[in-house]
Amino acid sequence: NDAVIARGFIDAIDVFGWVSQGVTVCFKQLGAVVFLDAMNSPRTAEDIASYATPDGRTCVDLNRAGTLVLVHGSPTTAAMPAGTSGLQNCMVTLTEILNFRDGPGGDIMGILPAGVTLTALERTSEWFHVDYHGRQGWISANYVTENGTCS
Repeated sequence: NDAVIARGFIDAIDVFGWVSQGVTVCFKQLGAVVFLDAMNSPRTAEDIASYATPDGRTCVDLNRAGTLVLVHGSPTTAAMPAGTSGLQNCMVTLTEILNFRDGPGGDIMGILPAGVTLTALERTSEWFHVDYHGRQGWISANYVTENGTCS
């Protein structure tokens, strides 16, 4: 799409297949996000609501298939959405061996052992942003026991 290229393409993620409500997709850097809806042919570019995380990523909440394109600019809002919250006094204990990811549903950075207790920094409905020995990443909220104020 020439209009997207003209805005300064940085990165893109193709989301395909069945997409449930509330899927969060994050880019590793800041920018504006353009969505190319898979329901349209040819695909038309539309700006989509995005937000910045405290660690400098740009995220969107998506409910349908298409291509997300990160372009030069700023996220549409500087704050995380209401469904995401920063946490204080929250620890989580892993009930299973879990993938340690670079974002909610993102690339796997490593594996964390069952039984380890971590400091949770923020959360979405399905993910915890945690600190593991000074390294930050995301784990599924489905396989942890919460300790403290985690909501």
